[in-house]
Amino acid sequence: MIRKQPVRVRAILGLCALATTALLAGCLKSTEPLPSSVDLDGKWTYTGTQTSPVRETLSGTLTISGESGSSFVGRLDLVAVNASNGQTRLLAGLVNGAVKGSDLIDFDANLEASPWRHVGQIVADTISGPWVSSASDAPASSGTFRIERQSP
Repeated sequence: MIRKQPVRVRAILGLCALATTALLAGCLKSTEPLPSSVDLDGKWTYTGTQTSPVRETLSGTLTISGESGSSFVGRLDLVAVNASNGQTRLLAGLVNGAVKGSDLIDFDANLEASPWRHVGQIVADTISGPWVSSASDAPASSGTFRIERQSP
């Protein structure tokens, strides 16, 4: 019985060493960006409307600055014009999102207290669809958007 214990200890230590090696190998994988499965890099002209809580027209630029696999990051800069009184406000923030399948895009634009979530259909160099934002301390806002790729 005394002889079996060192064998068990060696077996347990061997399993621990194997598990540690597997964990380290997983941590050593490259963190380099993956090749992009979509081509969104560059500047896009953004137009849209906010229909709720107040009507505004939206215009500006979406700049996609990085892609990895189906994911992307960038920045959205907008001018919002109130339809009833003409007041303008500037909105700007970071964007992160992903392409789902071959023709659907889903991204958040961090423009205000809560992100504006955009979901749109890709048709050639145009993407359009609805957006929505809701915060616990403010009324929900929503509208539609259209972005078109700018020529280089």
